[in-house]
Amino acid sequence: FLFKKYFGVSPIHYVTNLKMEKAKYLLGNINYNVGEIADSLGYKDIYQFSKLFKIHVGVSPLQYRKKTSNIIT
Repeated sequence: FLFKKYFGVSPIHYVTNLKMEKAKYLLGNINYNVGEIADSLGYKDIYQFSKLFKIHVGVSPLQYRKKTSNIIT
């Protein structure tokens, strides 16, 4: 109750938002595949990660990478 009162969201939503921000950084700046990023954030299922990412960001992880990538290959 106090957490939601202070932060405005439940603890689960807060942690998920942090993970999605980290995922956006990794997708744009680190040359890991989506499965490695999902695993590093604690998602054992790439499909669950991709679904949550699309809900929070509005595009799939690969679409996000194509739009924002700073990776030089």
